[in-house]
Amino acid sequence: MQSVRKELFDILKPYFNDRKYKLMNNMGAPQFIRFVESDYVIHFYMNFFSTNTIFFTRFNISHWDVENVILEIGLPNIGLDSYINKDRYFLPTIVDRSVININEDRPLETKKQVQEYAKAIKQYTETNGKAFLDKYSYLPNLLLLMNALESEDLNWNNREKGGLHGSLDAYFRGLIISKLCNDPDFESKLNRMDKKFNDPSNEEWQPYYEQLKLKLSALSPKYNL
Repeated sequence: MQSVRKELFDILKPYFNDRKYKLMNNMGAPQFIRFVESDYVIHFYMNFFSTNTIFFTRFNISHWDVENVILEIGLPNIGLDSYINKDRYFLPTIVDRSVININEDRPLETKKQVQEYAKAIKQYTETNGKAFLDKYSYLPNLLLLMNALESEDLNWNNREKGGLHGSLDAYFRGLIISKLCNDPDFESKLNRMDKKFNDPSNEEWQPYYEQLKLKLSALSPKYNL
């Protein structure tokens, strides 16, 4: 598998280096990272398995204006120490969930398979991946996504429709995005989240939610829809 991995990265590393990504090896899961000024980071990784298969995550975007607030208030039962430095591990704001032929475990044993897989990753980067980055690197488009999901009576983190990343923390992200984008429906969203996080089933989240509301009260909008 080591020789196969080397062959793959001999192809992919210069390709992504030309696009200002750097390659890092995180606990055996190679990750490409691209920092875009001080606004956000794009990242994706690959898992190599002992069965000679590979899994590719597709693109993730971490918006600092959102994730910095999450890091400040913390999350229940989730250790965030490894994310604080923001140089190797990142909390995604949104993950590309487009259906492509490389986001499943695939065999990677022959030179031909390596070349075909590298070609497929490049194709994704220049098509679905590019469309995802072009759209969701701009924070107000995440608010438009949230509103579109609401119009279909879906949650902000609906996976099939490509919603925000996370479980209940996705709703934290949604409120931060709403406030940053000067959303005229922010108070309505906040009221709905009050009901959600005051539910006894979400008791462990309530202290974090109260901290979030304090942060939101001091947060100034950066965008106008």
